[in-house]
Amino acid sequence: MPLIRFVSADGALLAAVAAEAGENLLDLARRHEIPLQWRCGQGTCGSCRIHLQHSAQPCRVELSRKERHVLLRAGLIGTTEADSASVVDQHSAWRLACHCVLGAQDWTVVVPAADY
Repeated sequence: MPLIRFVSADGALLAAVAAEAGENLLDLARRHEIPLQWRCGQGTCGSCRIHLQHSAQPCRVELSRKERHVLLRAGLIGTTEADSASVVDQHSAWRLACHCVLGAQDWTVVVPAADY
């Protein structure tokens, strides 16, 4: 059972919750009332962007076409990354919480300050 730590952009702990492998990160955040911005919950608006930190980084991770398109449209990845099915997963990379499925490892989720 992974432990998911949610921290603010300045590093303050917002919550630490136990999760189930296979669970959607946005659903977990919503259920525990984490102040993570989101609008659509379906991966099209890009408002649930986060940074992830975990022990396997850096590594390559597969992103869906939809997630790549939304990140590109938001200016969070470049065209080279958007054209590739996998990108380098590192703590500075942007992800969409609604597209993240939890595995067995612990994650730290950096929740950015709202910019809208």
